[in-house]
Amino acid sequence: MPRSIWTGAISFGLVTVPIQLVSAVRRQDVHFHQLHAEDGARIQHRRFCSVEEREVPREEVVSAAEPERPQPAPDLMAALEARLAGGPGGGGKHGRRSDDGEGGGRTADGRSSRTRA
Repeated sequence: MPRSIWTGAISFGLVTVPIQLVSAVRRQDVHFHQLHAEDGARIQHRRFCSVEEREVPREEVVSAAEPERPQPAPDLMAALEARLAGGPGGGGKHGRRSDDGEGGGRTADGRSSRTRA
């Protein structure tokens, strides 16, 4: 029997009726369907293999994580040659390029190369 969350009584003259308030929950699932607005037909979601160009039954479908996209590899030789030749991003200590010889240039990523004392 469910547990009461409130107990009381109602009196009608000489008659008293005991009252118990219990919580009641009825599980009810609501299902919604997608319909075509023009003719009311149900929308279908078909599983289609783009390689074989055919519809795939539910038993043949598996879940998998999306593969990572390959990142372009940096051209390390070109970066090294540019650095040694004093080209963009080259020269100076720690990748810094000094325009005026006073350390007031910019690093390869565009930040100021001035250091705070």
